[in-house]
Amino acid sequence: MISLKFTKINDNSIRCLISREEMNAQGIDLDELMDNRGKAEEFLRYILQQARYEVDFQTTGEALNVQLTVMKDGDVSLMISDDQNAAIHAMLTQFKERLKEFQEAIEQSRLRAQNAAVDPAQGVLTAGSDDDMIEMEIWAELESLDHCIRLAKSLSQPEVPSRLLKYRDTYYLIMSLNQTKKQLAHTVFAIAEYSTNMYATGPATYGVEEHATKMIKKHALRELESL
Repeated sequence: MISLKFTKINDNSIRCLISREEMNAQGIDLDELMDNRGKAEEFLRYILQQARYEVDFQTTGEALNVQLTVMKDGDVSLMISDDQNAAIHAMLTQFKERLKEFQEAIEQSRLRAQNAAVDPAQGVLTAGSDDDMIEMEIWAELESLDHCIRLAKSLSQPEVPSRLLKYRDTYYLIMSLNQTKKQLAHTVFAIAEYSTNMYATGPATYGVEEHATKMIKKHALRELESL
C-alpha cells in the first residue's frame, strides 16, 4: 500500500502528496506513468479510492482535472478536482495562504510594511471574474540557483519580464505577470511548489531590491530555462 497524504481543499478538490522516498520504495517511476496511459489511470484510480476512504472525496464520474507538480525536494504533488472552476479557486486560495504565511514569518518590526504588500495582492485576486486580466509583480524566494532553474523550466514562460537577484544566500526571482485570473492561478501554484516564500512587490521588498546583487537584469526566466 502506498502512503499518501491528503488535504481536502473543498468538496470538489483535493491535494495529494507522495514523498520521493515512498515513490522509490514502491518502485513507482514517474516517467513511466507519464508515458503509459494504462498505468497512469490505474495509479489515479488507486489515489481516488484512498481519497474516498481517508477524506471522503466523492467524484461525479465526469472528467477530472489533474495537475501534477514535482516539488523541489523530489516529492510529487497532485491537485485533483472534478470541477475546473473549483480547482482554479483552490489554487488562488493557496496563493493567498502563502502570502499570509510570509506575513506571519517576518520580524515584528517589518509587519506594518508587509501588510501594505500583502493586502493589495489579496484584493486583486478576490475581485473580478476568472477571465479578468491581472497585472502583478510576484517575488519568488528560492534557496539555490538550481531551484531557480527548475522553477523556470516548470513555468516555461520565457517571454515574461523577469529578473534575478541574490541577497546574502537567498535568490529572488521577480516576475511581472499579465495574465487572466485562471492563468495566474496555475502560475502561482507552480511558483509555490518551488519557492520558500512568495509575495507581491511592496515596501517589504524595497530593501532587498536596493542591496541585492543583480544577477540577471532582464529575461531571467528565458536565461534560466536555457541552462
